[in-house]
Amino acid sequence: MLTIYHESLQEYLSPDQILMVEMLVRVIQIFKEVKIEKLAARLPLPIKYESRRRAVQRFLISRGLDISLIWLPIIKVIIDNIQSNPKTKARTKKDSKQVLYLAIDRTQWAENNVFVVAAILNKRAIPIYWLMLNKKGCSNLSEQQQLIRPALALLSNYQIVLLGDREFRGVHLAAWLTQLKVKYVFRIKGDTCIDDNYGNICFVNQLKNTLGIRYFHVDIKLTKVKGFGYSNLAIYWKRKYRGKQPKEPWYLVTNLDSADAAIAAYRYRMGIEMMFRDCKTGGYNLEGSKANPARLTNLILLIAIAYTQSTLDGIKYQSTSSSQYFGRSKKLRGNTSNASRFWLGRYADDWLMMIELMSESIGFIMLHRPQHRLNFLKGLSATTFVASS
Repeated sequence: MLTIYHESLQEYLSPDQILMVEMLVRVIQIFKEVKIEKLAARLPLPIKYESRRRAVQRFLISRGLDISLIWLPIIKVIIDNIQSNPKTKARTKKDSKQVLYLAIDRTQWAENNVFVVAAILNKRAIPIYWLMLNKKGCSNLSEQQQLIRPALALLSNYQIVLLGDREFRGVHLAAWLTQLKVKYVFRIKGDTCIDDNYGNICFVNQLKNTLGIRYFHVDIKLTKVKGFGYSNLAIYWKRKYRGKQPKEPWYLVTNLDSADAAIAAYRYRMGIEMMFRDCKTGGYNLEGSKANPARLTNLILLIAIAYTQSTLDGIKYQSTSSSQYFGRSKKLRGNTSNASRFWLGRYADDWLMMIELMSESIGFIMLHRPQHRLNFLKGLSATTFVASS
């Protein structure tokens, strides 16, 4: 486990608890399961299965496992380290602070409703803070503020741009963010009623929109609620590409000063969708967990550690020639790899584990294929790099 995790964990957890975190994170990474019964079945402790299961259950309600105490210091270091890379730096014209995009979204399954705010780093989302909503359906303003406040306090040295889908179109959230001098881009529905600065009222989908053309309306009002100021509206309908075309345009309410800035910012929101996919069916099978809300909150903490560790590994590997040994090296668009940084980190770890497990068989193959000896040695050099990382 990386040093930054240890430094935070050792302040609030005992050595035994830190070892339990390491073992559970390792099990999650290898087997990609977070169901308590399956974690207990694979936990490397020489005790009876029922004892392991009870140990996992007790650990997941430990007082030391607190998001604010443990996770926030870790994620702050991770964000600062990644943002310090010259390739990721971006600043606003009017503000010397570095720009950081945050996305908010929910994921819901069965009786669970998880509300997350994440930082978008290298087009990938990293979870910052999360809440378990004790209801089904959308969040309200109070819950949104409860989620966002810790992230804003933690990242006060950045110019935050908050991104959200149509659930967060409420004008009160936008007004609150404006008071805090936080930038935002929220998508709104086409049937949203607006009032321009001249007293004209219409639905946003009645405004002019053309495929591939960007429109920007300044100082429009989304509600008749007194005291709410004006905002800007960007409209963009993506052209058909490879036979696919969005059913409707993006209607983006924002306090950014151009359509280009709003559209470019909103594209980053897709990172949180990929994060949910990696943590659910596409990765750690979070929705398979039957844990109660208290244990589920801490299971998500373990997933966050596993997920960020794999992503950080992937970022490190991606810039090296060794990456071609871990995943597909084919580029999709520009410099975008076919494998995400998260999966690059996971594939490298899985590959190394299998190399170590099948070392005798690999030695036999290398002995009987001398013509490929040089290629084999290069591959073994890549495993050494991963192991040393």
